[in-house]
Amino acid sequence: MEHILDRQLHRAFDGCRIERTSSGDAPDYFCAESVNRVFLAEAKGRYEAISFKSKEFAKWRTQFARVTFKDTQGWQRRIKGHIVAVRYATELDGPRIKSSIFAEDPYSPGERPLDGDDTGGLGAAVIASHYSGIAAKLRQPLLAASLATGLALPDELRILAFAWRVIVGPLAGRRFVGGFFGPPGSEPSLIQTQDGVVARWPPPIRLDAAAATFFGVEETIFRQVVEMARTGLRTADQLGTFEGPGFFYSGFSALHDGSVLGPGEFFNPEEQLTL
Repeated sequence: MEHILDRQLHRAFDGCRIERTSSGDAPDYFCAESVNRVFLAEAKGRYEAISFKSKEFAKWRTQFARVTFKDTQGWQRRIKGHIVAVRYATELDGPRIKSSIFAEDPYSPGERPLDGDDTGGLGAAVIASHYSGIAAKLRQPLLAASLATGLALPDELRILAFAWRVIVGPLAGRRFVGGFFGPPGSEPSLIQTQDGVVARWPPPIRLDAAAATFFGVEETIFRQVVEMARTGLRTADQLGTFEGPGFFYSGFSALHDGSVLGPGEFFNPEEQLTL
């Protein structure tokens, strides 16, 4: 929310604005299920008791009244919101207290709902802003800047990246564009074999040393994001989603946006890409 509230908006907004109507906390997130379906979201987590009648929940509802979306004509358009509050329970709480989820869907102020083709580019801008953050993590500043501003990425500026293949688990064979985070000495040795480049990670002799963690985006989706940047977001509605494998290892996660996070040993570098 802080990237777009009361600021010079993304070019894709086509003259629309998101404004604060009163002081205080606003919803945490602008989300887009697609270019035509946007919503606000607020996520809360507590160890204390939560209920819909509590003062805390009333405060969370109020946050959605503090922002408004104005279309190109200056009319307020209400946007559907989602509050998801989770109460955590631990073993120390015993069987009497259990983890629970409370969800509600308040609207922001407005004369009529914002949906369908009336979003004024908001959906595309929210999607682009999300992938701009991912591109920054992937050390792709040109791609990140293009997505953040809506300025088309020129053809003469090429995106250099590296594709890695998952070597084990239900995603074995799938390729992801990315790299790894890790302390000095955790990087792999790259060995050329008859089967291509193979990564040899340092053996875990020191069990207290941090290991390398891979972060990347599924290759097809990454290519679509680059194409979206080159067209000034005109192809945002064609961006696919990633159907992950579900849970198979506690240290490996895969999200619908195509991003994955997992131990470096799960990935093998395969090919340098020029997009």
